[in-house]
Amino acid sequence: MGILDKIMFMKFQTLEEFQNVTNNTNLDGFLIYVANISPTFIPWALFSLFIVTLLPSYFIGLRLTGRSDFPASLAVSSFFVTIIAFVMNTIDGLINITTIISTLAFTTIFVIIFFISRDR
Repeated sequence: MGILDKIMFMKFQTLEEFQNVTNNTNLDGFLIYVANISPTFIPWALFSLFIVTLLPSYFIGLRLTGRSDFPASLAVSSFFVTIIAFVMNTIDGLINITTIISTLAFTTIFVIIFFISRDR
């Protein structure tokens, strides 16, 4: 039996089996199930929230003032994502510590870029 056969016939835990083990049938149980099946789900969800807050912030600032402030949009979006990550951390098993640390690192980097880019 080759590696492809092992991958194709691998048994995945279904949602019903997961709910029987954890006894959690709420929305957070579903999100924990998806995060367990696909570990990259939560980081991609946070990245999409980052993009969804970054682009409108940038273009609204461009429309209102006539000039863009991309570093400020980066800082605001990263703060928003970090707050959401900390809220997700309250649900046990939903988000891992690596994701929390990376959101904090990106927030720190973007805030430093924001302060460096300010005109004196």
